[in-house]
Amino acid sequence: MIIKKLRVYLYYLLINIFYNFIKFTIFVLPFIIGSPKKFNSSRLSLLKKMIKKNFKKKINVLEVGTHYGLGSTQTIINNIPKNSSFTCLDMWSHRIITKYDYLLPFLSTIVNTADKKNINIIKSSSRFMPSLKKNSYDLIYIDASHFYDDVSKDIANAKKLAKKNFAIICGDDCELPTSKENYKIAKSLVKNKKDQYKINGKFFHPGVYLAVHDQLKNVVIKNGFWYSVVKN
Repeated sequence: MIIKKLRVYLYYLLINIFYNFIKFTIFVLPFIIGSPKKFNSSRLSLLKKMIKKNFKKKINVLEVGTHYGLGSTQTIINNIPKNSSFTCLDMWSHRIITKYDYLLPFLSTIVNTADKKNINIIKSSSRFMPSLKKNSYDLIYIDASHFYDDVSKDIANAKKLAKKNFAIICGDDCELPTSKENYKIAKSLVKNKKDQYKINGKFFHPGVYLAVHDQLKNVVIKNGFWYSVVKN
């Protein structure tokens, strides 16, 4: 009887260990192979060029929507000038992170790869943005949501946080070029409150497209990457 109980307990223990190992692997794997949702080499190349062209001295950067700290995060870290400050804002609501809070310092270590750059981690939604210091960021990268209301609010908050003399607000997932026709398409699709659609075989995020064009002027769009120079 005792041996039977020990066997049951042992099986339960092994299953539990295996279950947690799988969950941990799911979390860690994107750090090793790269996160497909965040990684697009051509867009990252455009982000890199934009940073190198516009920023020669240390800057203050905010990324809204960091996810695994890959793709845009690594590109920003590796290309901003030395002694720059970089703040990562994300809910990190993945169940594995929520349950095991000790993994956040691990994320911080992964993100903190560049020399002489001050990197801050804030675990919160983009609603935290108004709590940040206004007129203090040179570069703000928006990638927390694809829905119109969310993106529109994030950009509106970003404009308040951006430095008045010169700042750049940029982001991802704005696939179609600027035109009245594309604006009409986005406006008609965004009513359905769906994340993305396929147009001519390519993914399109109408919420992002519409919010970017409603909130910003002179938007530059290249291969899904978008940015706008802000001067208040």
